[in-house]
Amino acid sequence: MKKVRIIYFAMLLMLAVFALSCTSDTSEIADSSSKSLSNGTGVILNSDLVDMTGITIEIYNAKGTYRTYSSADGSFAFDNAPDGVYNLLISLQGLSFNVEPDVITIDTLSDKTVDVLIGTSVGKGSLIGSIRDDSDGFDTDVTIYHVKVDGDYAYLIDRTNGLWVVDVSEKSAPFLIGSASSGDKMYNRIELSGDKAYVVYSTSDENGNLVGGIEAFNISDPTAPELIGNIVTVELDDLRISGDYIYAIGDKFVIVDVKDPTSPVLISTLDINGEGVEVLGNYAYAACIDKSLRIVDISDINSPVVVGESDDTTDGVYVMLKDSYAYVATSVSGLKIFDVSDPTAPVYSGGFTTDEATLIDPVLSEFDLEGLDIDGNYIYLAAVFNGALILDIYDRTNPVFIARTDADDIQFAMNVYVAGKYGYAGSWTYGFTIFRAK
Repeated sequence: MKKVRIIYFAMLLMLAVFALSCTSDTSEIADSSSKSLSNGTGVILNSDLVDMTGITIEIYNAKGTYRTYSSADGSFAFDNAPDGVYNLLISLQGLSFNVEPDVITIDTLSDKTVDVLIGTSVGKGSLIGSIRDDSDGFDTDVTIYHVKVDGDYAYLIDRTNGLWVVDVSEKSAPFLIGSASSGDKMYNRIELSGDKAYVVYSTSDENGNLVGGIEAFNISDPTAPELIGNIVTVELDDLRISGDYIYAIGDKFVIVDVKDPTSPVLISTLDINGEGVEVLGNYAYAACIDKSLRIVDISDINSPVVVGESDDTTDGVYVMLKDSYAYVATSVSGLKIFDVSDPTAPVYSGGFTTDEATLIDPVLSEFDLEGLDIDGNYIYLAAVFNGALILDIYDRTNPVFIARTDADDIQFAMNVYVAGKYGYAGSWTYGFTIFRAK
């Protein structure tokens, strides 16, 4: 049996001691260089709290997330977590606690222990840093429509100004280091692949007809991103990369060969209209204008075909997958969750509706979603009028509201991306914001 021991002398805003066990491991862990040892069950000892029921203890790495809760006497156990290196999180309701070290190595054979300090509490959703507008780093007013993060760099899509690159190594003080644009376009979303970035856009041709396409940028030098390729197709809103191909959606669903990023080649199109797309294996999952979800068989890239769709007429705007479930952000019906274990027959399994949001806070009655991200047991929603919302999806079909950013910090949120403990949000009016996600 694995063993971890936590000594927790005060719950809020006080130092505490968390006793654990450790070995060495080479698993990839984000946002930490500390490593401590543990062999798996544990207990929280607290002289101030009589009942410690429900304190959340989580460990996670790239391979999985494991959660347990303390009982009244503070005892807990990770019965199913395999040996390995994990990030450690301790939280209570909307608060997370700073811990040092914040990484443990579980080893069933270890009998060593180490003290872990638990320090001040941090509210999930609290503002960490930002770049607002031309007075704060950008050289023009900005509309940040999409965000992706890779290491110490955030890649932002400005609706009219193209690609911005921001150094986020210091979370409280992000700063602009590079930019690129090819002219009069409406830029939508971005995907990263190695030292390349691909951006979908819409524009008008010489006859005034609405068209669009995909631009490829070399980002090997983040301070000087360089446009290296372009293909004109139809107006496009979102894209995903899988292998040598881009799967994009807008006025149509398109598949583009980018083996040579300097010369993209259109492979095929499918006549469905949508705003979001996700790809896994032989299927693409499209958030569509007239359906929350359509599922496309892409096993033959020359002839994609719709094989399943949701039984609704909701406007889907963004989609992501986790554990055989598709999570769809909609513009009018909140979050919808579909079981897609059978791609030919997606089944509505739950969600987080406008009515549920309003019960939590009447201000959430205008619950217009534009984007989402999933990390571990949490989903993060970009709500246009309400900032970024954080929901617990440990029960995949029953999201539970945890926290949200102050709407004044991220007005008109368009997108959110989460990496490690931090969330990165783009806003129609408030630029770029970093907040505490975990």
